[in-house]
Amino acid sequence: MIASILFESTATPLPLITCLKSSHFDSLPYNLYSQSNFNTDLRTLNLFFFFFFPNNQSKKKKGMEEQFFSVCKYGIIEEVKRLLDNNPQINLNWQDRDSKTSFYIACENGHINVVKLLLNDERIDINKSTPIYIACLYGHIEIVELLLNDKRTDVNKGDTIGWSPFYLVCHNGHIEIVKLLLNNKNQRIDFNKPDYNGRTPFCVACENGHIDVVKLLLNDKRVEINLEKNNGWAPLLCACNNGHFEIVKILLNDKRVDINKGNRDGQTPFWMACFYGSIEIIQYLLASGREVNILAKDINGKSGIDIIKKEKKIELKKNLKVK
Repeated sequence: MIASILFESTATPLPLITCLKSSHFDSLPYNLYSQSNFNTDLRTLNLFFFFFFPNNQSKKKKGMEEQFFSVCKYGIIEEVKRLLDNNPQINLNWQDRDSKTSFYIACENGHINVVKLLLNDERIDINKSTPIYIACLYGHIEIVELLLNDKRTDVNKGDTIGWSPFYLVCHNGHIEIVKLLLNNKNQRIDFNKPDYNGRTPFCVACENGHIDVVKLLLNDKRVEINLEKNNGWAPLLCACNNGHFEIVKILLNDKRVDINKGNRDGQTPFWMACFYGSIEIIQYLLASGREVNILAKDINGKSGIDIIKKEKKIELKKNLKVK
């Protein structure tokens, strides 16, 4: 029964599937590894191995927890239900060698029906191994929404380097999930939680050049836009450092942004633009109508103008009329 379901799910018979159907298992390794262009459903293949070769890696029989983990991983909802109903003693929060739980792996692979089912089981620890973080990472927006609406979810729990779910989506530019988190009525989300280096979600969005994310965050009063990294790098300085001209323009149009704020080494946005020879950014800074301190010096006593002179940046000298 299972075999017929698996094989019928593949629209076009292929050499690999033909091999499996005809029980020519001796040819399986050849078919599996020597063909470069077979176009089969990976999930079908995974399910085949799960049901027909459950112990192909080891002679030791899989434990109940490992079986449950596997069916959650592949989204086999009927098997998930069966194991839940018939095994009250099963440890649903068992972790594999990568510290992943069954709930985590279902969130990672986007199996929303499995996630819904597990959320209704009080034995599930929905915060173990940070499932909401992994759902954000892979852009599974429906699963993220489910977890957001569950009061048990630790919405700020991140990875080992301090990246919260909100920080992650700002870092990666997942605009739709950023919108979801900002618009959610969940008051527990910390929109300014930094990573271990002190970078806030707003700072990292500026640093990575995610224009739409930056615009959204600037328009949200809950977001602190001038918080600095541990070494004193403010968002505008980060944008100048990475040459994100459009981000610089957006920030300069907001009067809350300190245009001369430098890092611990005294490097200001103007200094940084001069260092990298970013003509567009320099010109926009000077034409912004804001008071730019072009003489601000770094810890070595060098200003942006000094850098232009020393490095013999001919085009910059010409545009800024520096002698």
